Amino acid sequence: MESVSCPTCGHQIADATVQNCPNCGAELQAQATIPLAISPNEIQARPVGGGTGRAPGAGAGPGGPGASGPGDAPPPSPPPQPPAPRNSVPFEDLSLPFSTRFLRTVGLAFSNPIELFSNLESDDLGQPLLFGVIIGTITVVFSILWNMVFSGMSMLGGGMGTEEFAIGTGMYILFMMLSPLLAVIGLFISAAIYHVALMILGDAERGFLVTFRAVAYGNTPNVLCIVPVCGGMIGGLWALVLIIIGGKLGHGTEWWKAILAYFLPLIVCCCLGTWLMMTFGFLGAFSN
Repeated sequence: MESVSCPTCGHQIADATVQNCPNCGAELQAQATIPLAISPNEIQARPVGGGTGRAPGAGAGPGGPGASGPGDAPPPSPPPQPPAPRNSVPFEDLSLPFSTRFLRTVGLAFSNPIELFSNLESDDLGQPLLFGVIIGTITVVFSILWNMVFSGMSMLGGGMGTEEFAIGTGMYILFMMLSPLLAVIGLFISAAIYHVALMILGDAERGFLVTFRAVAYGNTPNVLCIVPVCGGMIGGLWALVLIIIGGKLGHGTEWWKAILAYFLPLIVCCCLGTWLMMTFGFLGAFSN
């Protein structure tokens, strides 16, 4: 049963078929009907939200509450970024204990130098400097120690006095105390010389830090100097090989350039020495 409301006087009329209001006589044809009662089945059939078919809280248009773009589709997720390449030197992995980092780096230097020098590009100077100072200090200390032992034995056997022996021993101890400073100076000088040689050959584009790291970690085999007599020689030869490998892989240069860059200062010094000897010999012969 439906009723209508008179648009003029507001009188409620129960019969919706009446054409005119019995109270004021106004026409009722344009007036919308108002349901008097709704059956429970009709209430259940109606969608929530006023019959619009939208979920509660859904936006009614662009910028409305709960709007999520055209077609209500979620925005596409950005593609995953590839992880940044990590440095290949275990000593620079600060998540590991210090002893583990050190021993792993030393182990790679002897077992797999290609992996050790596979990625030397980093902005960290402190860790390679620390490692190089440790290796250099061990090298200097044990070299002086064995030299002191063998030279002391020869000095005592040769009848050197106690005062001379004490002075010589004191000098050895002084150099051992200065070994960290000597290691730092030697590390920077050797890295600078090797880098200049690579620059002359046109293959030092990745910067001095890569060369410094190659030299710092390449000197690892010098720890063999703890073995007297032959340890220092074997370690020095293997360190030479490692520095060349580090220069080659660090700067991506060719093998012959990495090798030539290492020996270039020696070649220049030999040529300069030969030239000086010939010059002074010629001047001496001319003056006579």
